[in-house]
This record gives sequence, C-alpha cells and structure tokens, in this order.
Amino acid sequence: MRGPIVEYARSAGTLRLLFLGDSIGFGYGVRDDEVTAARVAASLDHHGIRNEVINTAVPSYNMRQEVTLLERDGIRYKPDWVVVCVCWNDLADKSRVRVDDHGQLTDDPTATEPLSVRLSESPFGYAARNVLKESRALYGGLEGWRALMSLRTPDPQTVFRTNVLEGHDTPLIAAGWNDIATLLQRLKDLGDREQFRPVLVAFPIPIAVAQPFAKSSYPARLQELAAREGIPVLDLTPAFRASYHGHESLFIPYDGDHPNAAGHEIAAQEITRFLTADPQRIHG
Repeated sequence: MRGPIVEYARSAGTLRLLFLGDSIGFGYGVRDDEVTAARVAASLDHHGIRNEVINTAVPSYNMRQEVTLLERDGIRYKPDWVVVCVCWNDLADKSRVRVDDHGQLTDDPTATEPLSVRLSESPFGYAARNVLKESRALYGGLEGWRALMSLRTPDPQTVFRTNVLEGHDTPLIAAGWNDIATLLQRLKDLGDREQFRPVLVAFPIPIAVAQPFAKSSYPARLQELAAREGIPVLDLTPAFRASYHGHESLFIPYDGDHPNAAGHEIAAQEITRFLTADPQRIHG
C-alpha cells in the first residue's frame, strides 16, 4: 500500500477510488506524489471533486493476487470505483513465486542461482551499475552486449513477452488469458455484490509504443474478455504514443516496463477524463 492512510469509514459526499496493481500501479521509480493514484486524486481536486484514493498495488502481484486482496481486504474500504492497473505480465502465473534466503523473488526457492546473478543483485552489483549509468556510453555498451546475448539465449520473460506481442497462443499464454477471464468474472460479481464499479487501465508495453504490433494479444484480448463482463477498459497505448519521443520521455531509463512521472501523469489524465465524462460516474 502506498500513499496517505485512509480510514475504512466513508466520508459523506466523497468519491472513493481503490487502485489495484503491481509495481506499475505502486509507482516503482517515481515519488509518492507522481504515482498514477496520487495524480488522479490531485486532478479530481482540480475539478472540484471531493475524493479519497487508496493505492493497494503490490509489486510483483498479478491479477489473481490483486482480486484476492480486494476480496479479503479491499472491499472493507467500500469504494465507488476499483481501478485495476493492468500490465502484460498479468498473464504470468505467480502462484509459485516466493522470496528466497537472499530476499529475491523466485519460483524455485531451493534453486541455487549462478554466482554472476548473485553478484549482480548484491550491493556491490547495484553500486557498479549505478556507476555505469553515469556514463551512457558504457551502460549502453553493457546493455547492447546483454541484448546480443539474449538473442542467443533469451530468458523466459523475454520469450513470454515476445509471444504476447506476436500473438502466439502458447499453452502458457492461453492459460493466462483463461485465468484472467475467470478473474474478470469474479471482479464483476464482487462489484455487483459490494456495489462498486470496476475499470481496467491497460498500461502499454514500451516497445509497443515505439512500434505497433498488429497481432499482439495484449491489450486486444483483455478488451474482448472485459467486454463480456461489461467492464470498461482504458487502453493507454494511444495516449502514450501521442506523447512519445523516445523511451526516456515516458519510461524509466534502462527499464523495460515502468513509466516515469510523465507516463503516470498521462495515465492519471486518462482516468480522470473517463470519470468526469459522465456525471453518473462521479455521483453514481
């Protein structure tokens, strides 16, 4: 959870939003006041709309964990809207992910990581990368070498993302979409029962902002599944693309997924535009 503490009890005449998500919704790499949820609160204030925003996003969560969190704890806030920050890797199965003895996320806590990986994730490794980042040429060379190596032996996440972008319906991807279909039904049923309205906010894959992938299953498949449940989807790709001037214009430098402050601001403006487009979305 990130941001100001909000009591469970509702304030009269106040619009209450609860955000779900992973590290993107949490706001990895940006300040508290730059996160999408905080920017939505500020934007609604600017429109004269009293609001309370609760950011319950948890880094590394996927949609299954987010909906479970909502069912167990989130509904206690009695939100008017539940805003789900969706990322392409919500398709990934996180059921086996644990924290190992070194504090790292892994899907096999008993496995021993190579020395090179342990060194790169150590305080020394982080310090060395920070020094390299001071020189774009040196860091660019390192990233170029990593990219070349990944072409020869791509890691599982890169393979998974490539298959999503190219529209390949692999068993893992098919299972992911089937799981999301079930979760959207749970989300809709929970909303009907607890009297909140859900909206999905589809954050773009950075590479898909730079160039279109016509066959990509994300977010097209998400929109199709959400439509079956009557859940609106805000696809942020067009808005990001309209303001894109290279990776660092909207995303954190040297990072493959996370938006910077400008990216969070775009997301917040799109959410605010959606909410204020119809008075019924505010006054319900």
